Amino acid sequence: MLISWNEISSAPLNGYSDVIGYHIYSNGGSGDTFNLLMNSTLYGVTTAEISSLTAGVEYAFKVQAHNVHGTGTLSASASKVAASSPSQPSHPTLTEDGLNV
Repeated sequence: MLISWNEISSAPLNGYSDVIGYHIYSNGGSGDTFNLLMNSTLYGVTTAEISSLTAGVEYAFKVQAHNVHGTGTLSASASKVAASSPSQPSHPTLTEDGLNV
């Protein structure tokens, strides 16, 4: 699953200190408790590929920016059901004209 967020720019609220990365939190597929999933992304990177998810389970994620002075407030959460592989197609049948799927 790919998640993304908007980059935070330097602003008076954070003392004009540049964001140096982001922490990503997940509820692990259940509940309201969010645990650190990825310690940090690189500066300027605002996407993360999340793997090892169970298909059909709804996961929630939050993001938190950090700079040299510490970490900011967690974002609101966003949820999505992890995709699953397509189901098995029916078996092919042969006809005199050729293959009929």
